[in-house]
This record gives sequence, structure tokens and C-alpha cells, in this order.
Amino acid sequence: MAKKAENKSLFLYTALIFIVAILIILLAFFGQSNMQSQQPEVSPSVSAGGGITESAARLSEENRVLLEQVRAYEQENTALEQENQELETANTAAQQLNAINEKLISIYMSIYNEDYDAANQALAEIAPETLTPAQKEFYDILLIKTKN
Repeated sequence: MAKKAENKSLFLYTALIFIVAILIILLAFFGQSNMQSQQPEVSPSVSAGGGITESAARLSEENRVLLEQVRAYEQENTALEQENQELETANTAAQQLNAINEKLISIYMSIYNEDYDAANQALAEIAPETLTPAQKEFYDILLIKTKN
């Protein structure tokens, strides 16, 4: 009878080891599947032996092209800033000419309305040396008209 009890316990130990082995195999299989699904995709060109070198060369070339584009954009930006400054200077000069033209027209309107005192006073405020040749000619005409 002792042999049957010993066989029974050996059978139980063997069954227990077998079940634990199956559980470990299943755990390893599902663990591996889970690990593979969480890993990022690796492109075939990078996984190959020379893929990293090729990728580095491609990225280096792209970087060189981008640096050239940046230099070209910086030069274009400098040219546009210079052009902007020139346009601002021209705009300021045009505004000054426009202001003087407005004054001359208001003086003309004063003469037209026979308000010679206001016209003479406004003409005295204008510096003739700052006028363009056409404005100077009109200024001289207005001076003659106010003296009549």
C-alpha cells in the first residue's frame, strides 16, 4: 500500500509540474505577443546593415538643402528690409510734398475768396527754399496775386 501512496504523490507532483510548465509557456507566449505589439515599427532600410548610414547621409543632404534655403531667405529678407526703408523714405517725402501742396491750395482758395490777409500770412509761413521747382513757380504766382 505504501507503493500506491508513493505513486499517487509522484503522480500529483508530475501533474503539478506539467501544469506549471504549461502556464509558464502560455505566459511567455502572450508576454512576447504583447511586447511585439508595443514595439515601434522599424523600417526595413534602417534595420539593414547600411540603412543607418544611408539615413544619416539622406538627412545630412536634406539639412544642407534647408541651410541653403535659410541663407537665400535671409538674403531676400535683407533686400526686402532695405526696399522697405527706401519706400518709407519716399513715402515721408511724398507726405511732405503733399502737405506743402495742400497749403498752397488753401492759400489759392483764400485769394479766390479775396481774403488777402490770411493768404499773406500763410505765404509767410512757407519757406521758399524747401519747395520743388513747380511749387516755387506756383508760390511766386500766389505772391504776385496777393500783392495786387
